[in-house]
Amino acid sequence: MNIQESILDGNSKIPKYFQLKNILLQQILEKKADERFYSERELAALYKVSVFTARQALAELVKGEKLVRLHGKGTFIANHSKTIKLEDARIGLAWQEDIEVNGVVFTYEILNLMADCDRRHIHLSTFTYPRQGLRNSACLLRNMLDQKRLDALLIYCVPLDIGDIAWLQDRQVPFILAGTDLFEDNIFSVMGDVFEGIRMAMNHLAELKHTRIGLVNTAMNNYLKATAVLGYRSALDKRDIPFKPELIIDMPYGEDIDLGRFDKWVEAARPTGILTVEEVMALGVMKRLLCTGKSVPGDISVIGYSDRLPPSCYPVSLTTIDTRIRIQNQKTLDLLSDMISGKPVQQQHVKIAPELVVRSSTAVCPSFSYEQQIDHPEKYSAAAKAVTEPGYNRRQICKTPQEY
Repeated sequence: MNIQESILDGNSKIPKYFQLKNILLQQILEKKADERFYSERELAALYKVSVFTARQALAELVKGEKLVRLHGKGTFIANHSKTIKLEDARIGLAWQEDIEVNGVVFTYEILNLMADCDRRHIHLSTFTYPRQGLRNSACLLRNMLDQKRLDALLIYCVPLDIGDIAWLQDRQVPFILAGTDLFEDNIFSVMGDVFEGIRMAMNHLAELKHTRIGLVNTAMNNYLKATAVLGYRSALDKRDIPFKPELIIDMPYGEDIDLGRFDKWVEAARPTGILTVEEVMALGVMKRLLCTGKSVPGDISVIGYSDRLPPSCYPVSLTTIDTRIRIQNQKTLDLLSDMISGKPVQQQHVKIAPELVVRSSTAVCPSFSYEQQIDHPEKYSAAAKAVTEPGYNRRQICKTPQEY
């Protein structure tokens, strides 16, 4: 790359990034539309400035629509006759091929996202994401990406491995992980705040005087599993409840839990409340407890996470954490619009604050007797009333992270 170096005046009152921006403007006029421009590091080396200064100058030029940043490709001279708008782009939507519960393939989330796309006049092509991964599969989605027939890809609730991430980045197609997360450079994601959601669920059970709270975690080694444990332990510490490793069990993702292991765990750990990291798992847990003669919530309270499925799917209406799917969808499409149009992305990982939804599957811990409630009325909390008093506004007890 040939570039005539210009000297930046370090004594000038004009900021260096602004001086650099004006120099680059002259060079942009000499280049053709769609031609690749210099990276931050290249500019920093050429003009002997910091990467931060170079980044500021490029950001100003992108904001002024002189340059376009394309995720995974680089920075280019803007072509105003060819700017991609979200409604003109070819967007792929991919979800796991096996996410099915009672014949319902997570229709609440996917149909809501498709409806939001329709309202924005966005054209979607839908695919199932192969279980063995894209790089190891000769599927339609892989063929579309290889032939560059998609401008961007939304990957919905798929726990990607590093191999597939690298494969997607090599194809230079912008993609967003929705409903899952990987804290890696150049990966963009939108999801609910798992850590605060787990803390919120734990706080609810603690308000109901549960101290032996079991965590049914996913057996997959992913972000959800690790973050759930962190949120679980944080909530215990906040309440001065001792951590007992035997109260945590890993189970396969889905309704079909390992019944033998689960029964032995319940008998040995003796939880009075159970938190599952996914609603599909909560369905399996609740069914098994009822099949073995346990009462929900009389013997054991159960709380889920995500509020994906309608309450009618459960034998007992499930108390859960609402991950606010509609807001996640809106943020996902806003982020996607910025990425494919070359606008600077302000936030790489977007987290949506969750809400507690109290239904019928949680109640006061059986060992917290009626006499204790009478003797200590101040401890009989709003959370306890919410599941015992008809007509109580249950949304009133939802807490934000600042209230912990």
